[in-house]
Amino acid sequence: MEAITYRSDKDFDVEAWLRHYHACDWNRYWTAHNLEASLSHAYLVVTAWRGDDMIGTLTVLSDGLNYATIDDLVVRPQWRRQGIGSKLMQIALSNLKHIDPDLIRLHSIPGVEPFYKQLGFSRLNETPLHFDGPPQQ
Repeated sequence: MEAITYRSDKDFDVEAWLRHYHACDWNRYWTAHNLEASLSHAYLVVTAWRGDDMIGTLTVLSDGLNYATIDDLVVRPQWRRQGIGSKLMQIALSNLKHIDPDLIRLHSIPGVEPFYKQLGFSRLNETPLHFDGPPQQ
């Protein structure tokens, strides 16, 4: 069986990333254009590979000093529960050691909070808000 390799660079074909997202039913409407924009603005992208197949990704948005947001942790369904997501997170967090841990955030989808708690994350007592557009006059 071919070993899983991990990378923390942005030097990969966005089409591989697109195939990975679509195989995971994640951001299905995205195109290569969306991923190119995401890649250009990402502070860090950590990937897991089996041969030429991308099987896991983690994207970090950050200014490199004052905050970091772990945006998308996506592992192919057939590779889940094998430590790949944990390894991607460990690599990302080791690359973020210079940022105050209180300033590293993520938004979890319902049901996976226990996974993040085992990695050292805790629930914030904040009310998330989102922008609905300008008020109607």
